[in-house]
Amino acid sequence: MTQPKIREWPSYRTVWRWHFFAGIFCIPFVIFLSVTGTLYLFKPQFEAWQQRPYESVASIDSHRPMSQQVQAVLAEYPTAKTIQVELPRLDSGATRMILKDARGTWRIYANPATLAILHVENENTSLMKRIKALHGQLGIGTWGSYLVELAACWTIVMIITGLVLWWPKNAKGLGGVLYPRWAKGSRVLWRDLHSVIGFWVSAFAIFLILTGLPWAKFWGNYFRTVRQTAGLSSNTQDWSIGGKPTESQSGHSEHDHTAKTVSSKRPGRSAGAPIPKDLSGFDVLEQIAKRELLAHPVVLSPPEKEAGYWKLASESQNRPLRQTLSIDVKDGSVASREDFSGKHWIDQAVGIGIAAHEGQLFGGLNQILGLMTTTGLIALASSGAWMWWNRRQKGTLGIPEPLQQTPLVWSIWMGILLLGVAMPLFGGSLLIVLLFDKTLCWWGQSP
Repeated sequence: MTQPKIREWPSYRTVWRWHFFAGIFCIPFVIFLSVTGTLYLFKPQFEAWQQRPYESVASIDSHRPMSQQVQAVLAEYPTAKTIQVELPRLDSGATRMILKDARGTWRIYANPATLAILHVENENTSLMKRIKALHGQLGIGTWGSYLVELAACWTIVMIITGLVLWWPKNAKGLGGVLYPRWAKGSRVLWRDLHSVIGFWVSAFAIFLILTGLPWAKFWGNYFRTVRQTAGLSSNTQDWSIGGKPTESQSGHSEHDHTAKTVSSKRPGRSAGAPIPKDLSGFDVLEQIAKRELLAHPVVLSPPEKEAGYWKLASESQNRPLRQTLSIDVKDGSVASREDFSGKHWIDQAVGIGIAAHEGQLFGGLNQILGLMTTTGLIALASSGAWMWWNRRQKGTLGIPEPLQQTPLVWSIWMGILLLGVAMPLFGGSLLIVLLFDKTLCWWGQSP
């Protein structure tokens, strides 16, 4: 009588094989994304250093009205289509204006007392914008976003399989489990460094990956579609998808049919707002901004339509601190206020995750944790690559041999299925890898 096959968990060899495939694909991306992510982590410090010459240019009592400052800049850029004003962090600092014309989008630093233009830079080609584009889209747009998303998903596989390989079964003590064994020779030391670093960094790395997915082109649109289908969507979304602003960031409200509609769609900085005929609204917004004490940077925007409400918004990287106020400049009243507590709970969760991902949720400690995570990931990827290259049989890729295995327990297949549904781009790539693996096995068995 034939005994039925007993279903089991994946063998060590099977897990190692999948860890190898995931690592070979992910290692270059992990290193690149960790380096660019680390650079962007310290964006506030870099920009503060970069803007030092413009932080003390005029005393507060010498400032001209904001409307005059805007008018002076517009006189130098008569073909401008949109404009926004960013208030300086310090009262003595230069006023920043984000202006768009046919040539591009410009960040202009103006002396608030003399109205002189101190500095002009291309808003879309600044160093931090370039680093952000490299980090999110590899600098090549949509296809780069797809590759980053694929690498992120397979990095999760790499981490999970790595934890399974690390799991102590017959360990004698904590050496090689929680800390490396320094006196066991270079081979053991490299193995310990790789596995121990992987253990300590794994939770933080998975958190960074999951909080980065809302930005990805495929997953971001997938997430938005699921929310809309389930009736969980919000009118606003203050993060971009695939490097492009969403409709709620575009500065155009499809349903603003009346002159005084309180639009909940905040005009995004990338789009700006049309230049009004009467610039005195900037004076009103500046006075209200001093009273409201919003988190820096604070952006003043004209209405989307001439008779609409002006906008006063905090664009803080610490997203729970963000607020957007709709202002009636005729009497200085606040027509509506949108803050973090009023957002859908899903938007709040994503906002907190993004703020933590960028290292801005809880100050310097958040940046230190981010730096430790990215440094650990670089060490993990580098040590994995070094061990593979030096331990493989010369002249081969060192691919672990496939092992015939009895059917897996249902929970493993259920987990793989759920992961594929949660991350469809990963699910599709998994099918391709499975087909590739089966082909390799078939070739290996052919006479």
